[in-house]
Amino acid sequence: MAVQAAVIPLLLPGPKFYNGDICISAATGSGKTLAYILPIVERLRQKVLTRLRGLVVVPTRELVTQAREVAETCAAGTNLQIGVSIGNVSLGEEQDRLVKKGQRYDPVAQEKMYNNADSRLDVDFCEDLQLHEDLVKLLPDHVPDFSSKVDILICTPGRLVDHILNTRGFSLTDVEFLVIDEADRLLDESFQEWVTTLLNALHSKKSEDQIRARQRVLGVAYPERRVRKVILSATMTRDLSKLASLRLKRPTLISVVDRKDHNAEDLTTSQPTTAETVTEIFELPSTLVEAAIPVGDGSEKPLYLLRLLHSELLPSKVLVFTSNNENAGRLGHLLPMIDPSLDGNVGILTKSSSSSKSSRKTLKSFQNGKLSILIASDRASRGLDVPDVSHVINYDMPHSVTSYVHRVGRTARAGRDGMAWTLFTSTEARWFWNEIARSSHTSRGSRKVERTKVDVDGISQEMRLQYENALKKLQFAVQGDKVT
Repeated sequence: MAVQAAVIPLLLPGPKFYNGDICISAATGSGKTLAYILPIVERLRQKVLTRLRGLVVVPTRELVTQAREVAETCAAGTNLQIGVSIGNVSLGEEQDRLVKKGQRYDPVAQEKMYNNADSRLDVDFCEDLQLHEDLVKLLPDHVPDFSSKVDILICTPGRLVDHILNTRGFSLTDVEFLVIDEADRLLDESFQEWVTTLLNALHSKKSEDQIRARQRVLGVAYPERRVRKVILSATMTRDLSKLASLRLKRPTLISVVDRKDHNAEDLTTSQPTTAETVTEIFELPSTLVEAAIPVGDGSEKPLYLLRLLHSELLPSKVLVFTSNNENAGRLGHLLPMIDPSLDGNVGILTKSSSSSKSSRKTLKSFQNGKLSILIASDRASRGLDVPDVSHVINYDMPHSVTSYVHRVGRTARAGRDGMAWTLFTSTEARWFWNEIARSSHTSRGSRKVERTKVDVDGISQEMRLQYENALKKLQFAVQGDKVT
């Protein structure tokens, strides 16, 4: 794929090797994961000792699972150990999976440890049970020696912070590659603090002290430490302060453009840049067809959706996006009430598929075809990856261009065809056409968003009556009144 052809040579020794950090803008489902995993595995496969050298951070558990599967496939036949950290087990269990504890002969460090214990004897020594255990069990002139059980760690930001702050022996001293995938999400306001924690640990004085201690014990000099940072997103943010917070060195921006929309020689653009010159880029797959449907004032929007489903989409796999969990729940209950033929064919995702058993069950039913319609909010669908989704419907207008790109990116993945429909009211029309459909920041080649009419005038009087009754029942249910 284009993204792999563009990125892999930059990360491996050769004529195109780039000795700086890399920011990659490419469409969702374009094969970005393999583009960074394969070079990391190739660079680390000859290492003899297991140390944490590759760190991959993604926003959701589902994306961790996807990246792990790619990493395990690439690392097959090597001695590289792949680890994950997503919080699905206790912190203590994860600590045992990631860190191995032993002892190391180091009289200098041992003396410092005892001096530290003496200075804390009258303060809080009795509360530091781990330090007390070390002093009792360690051999003379020895100190605790921690080592990593994994070479590559794939994790979510929250759990990574937990290990940085609370796991003894969890060290980023040997990290050579830092990958931040879906960077637009991870640099969002809700994730701001983790970046500071990570970079402080990655470039800390403690890491330098550990390197010097290792040099002293082994009697060898280590080369100057260099961490390669690879930042990926379908939508490269233009909030420059966020990119600057990553402390990038000589970053280059790689924008991958689809071969079907551009000449072969224009497949990629790459230019050395600074964080101050990175601009927002939105790439959509060439196999994606986009259409927009006016729905008047929106009062009959469920009828437009039903008409669209029956005339164009079913029995294909359809992913319907709403703006929030409440709307997803209401729409999911409303559709079968209006049209009983949809009963048992509509799933609702109002929580992340990794956060509850019912959500995982719903997602699995959608994946294996038992459900053909899945209604989800933006937050619940983060990390959602169903390879054969044929259609995406924006029932509620996305709140931003970034949100739109991520929604429609759930279809037309890996070269497959896909269709995205957006329902817009008269008050939403101008924003949609100016900011999304005709925006100069959105690259869709020569394709355009087509305006399509859906005729609801032909809906039978019986269906309209069912619609009115369903609205009343739903209103009563929401208000907690008993339906008579």
